[in-house]
Amino acid sequence: MRNRIAVFLRKLFGWGMFSVLMAGALCFLGYVLALVLGGSAAGSICAFLYERFIPVLIYAVNVLILLGVLTMYLCGEKALTADAKSECETEC
Repeated sequence: MRNRIAVFLRKLFGWGMFSVLMAGALCFLGYVLALVLGGSAAGSICAFLYERFIPVLIYAVNVLILLGVLTMYLCGEKALTADAKSECETEC
């Protein structure tokens, strides 16, 4: 049971981190677009990204980090040791 939960959480963590990385890329592209457009449109884009988009992205990353730590705990992984074997190494 614990291994099934760990496998599910690892997949959720992986897809969540992929989504957050893509959202970060969209944020970068938004700033590039603002640089190209210039003027008041650039100010509006940058204000939206800074005030609305980036804080949501930061909260999402924090939740995903906690999820990753929980997954490591369920798998019995020890990340900062020389022998980093886990209990669910074959399934996770």
